[in-house]
Amino acid sequence: MRAPPPAHPPRGAAGRRAAPPPPATVNVGTVAGGTRANVVADHAEAEIGLRYAAADTERALMRAVLDATPVRPRAELTAETLSHRAAWAMDPANPLAARLVAHAGELGLELPLGSSGGAGDTNLTGSLGIPTVDGLGPTGAGAHGEDEHASLSSLLERAALLASFLSRG
Repeated sequence: MRAPPPAHPPRGAAGRRAAPPPPATVNVGTVAGGTRANVVADHAEAEIGLRYAAADTERALMRAVLDATPVRPRAELTAETLSHRAAWAMDPANPLAARLVAHAGELGLELPLGSSGGAGDTNLTGSLGIPTVDGLGPTGAGAHGEDEHASLSSLLERAALLASFLSRG
């Protein structure tokens, strides 16, 4: 879910205007703390997922999260990285992608390539400069949500395409 722009410009602890956030997807997955709704919690925690395509956005977000300071006196704030996938966006001139798209065309298939926008294993190899292709999953919508769905026929089509491509050597 993309965070909507705030109704009022964000302000830092001293009331100064905060810089606008870089382009990213932020998902607050879990929030927990306290003992009752009408009692100020003595502790709280949140697990937040961040998705970004550019290294400068990754650095800015990680710095903002890991260097955050509390706004209340005597409060303590800690942050830790639970998992990490380096920023990576597929290069349109990627020769591996070009070969795969051409092979799909030979089989009468249209293969629209791009980034799936996530933080998957492709980020590990792609960010190291290894030719990598992303977005080869089945067609569908609602990834990781209640309405997530995928086309069975496209799953079979993609599996057959990859098997054929890999068998060519």
